[in-house]
Formats: sequence, structure tokens, C-alpha cells
Amino acid sequence: MIVEAAFILPLFLLILIGILEFGLVFHDYLILQNASREGARYGAIGRTQSEIEERVRDYSFALDDGGLTVQVVNAGGPRGSTLEVRASYPLLLITPLMQALTGNPTIALSTEAFARLE
Repeated sequence: MIVEAAFILPLFLLILIGILEFGLVFHDYLILQNASREGARYGAIGRTQSEIEERVRDYSFALDDGGLTVQVVNAGGPRGSTLEVRASYPLLLITPLMQALTGNPTIALSTEAFARLE
């Protein structure tokens, strides 16, 4: 019984850590995606570039604000044109095992959202 546990336990822990790390990465990706979508919606009603960037930063409150990069394309453009909001964030992996497997201590998350200017 102990021998079987010695073989299975490392594999089980690897799977468990992978699931945990994936959940954290996916959570932060969804926050970033929602923030960029909210920025695009907010900008569609004629807001300035700085107001849109502030809105994206407000909606990504769970992320470290220092690493968050927001780009707004076509803010204040003519009615009917497309506004684009891009947000990117370098997410630091928590477990050293996943850092070793990916070969990088961070994962670059990026999203973009589009809205037609009203």
C-alpha cells in the first residue's frame, strides 16, 4: 500500500498543482478580458482615451496596476468607426514547478475588445 502511494502521490500532486495554477491564470485572464470589454463599452459613448484607460484599470482591481498595460485605438474617432481597447498583463506564476515547466516565471496575458462608436 505504501509503495503504491509513493508512486502515485508525486503524480497526484503535480496534477493538483497544475489545476491550481491553471485556475489562477484563468481567473486573472477573465478579469483582464472583462476590464478591456468594459473599457470598450465605456469608450463607445464618446469618452477620452485617459477616461477609458482609467475605467480599464478600475475594473482590473485584482491585478497589480504596475504591470497592467492599456492601449486605446481610435478614441474620439468619427461616429460609426471601431474603437479598440487592448490590455496586457505579465502574470507571475506561483509555483516554482510550473515556472520550470514553462521556462519562464511569467505568462503574458493579453486581451482586446472592440466597440462601435456611437
